[in-house]
Amino acid sequence: MSNGTISEALAPAKLTLSLRIIGVRDDGFHELEALAISIDAPADRLTFGAAPAGEVQLTLSGATDGVPTGPDNLVVRAARAVLPSDAGVAIALRKQVPPGAGLGV
Repeated sequence: MSNGTISEALAPAKLTLSLRIIGVRDDGFHELEALAISIDAPADRLTFGAAPAGEVQLTLSGATDGVPTGPDNLVVRAARAVLPSDAGVAIALRKQVPPGAGLGV
């Protein structure tokens, strides 16, 4: 890894073999029971680097049609949920899993 990269991760696609709604939670979302398996390809690649404190920076490439780029992006939301307020992260997301294809992670 170079160019300020701290870490890289792959997010493989998954296939849902069965899905059952088993109830509704207090927040209105459904309680689900699912059987899913990961598949080797396609897989999204996430590359993490340093950013100024308090910032979550996201760049997208690849199959990004319809993928949100702002604060409602799931990658941004997850980073904000786990990062301490005095930390920052730059994330490059290379999409290979087509959005909306039912292969999401």
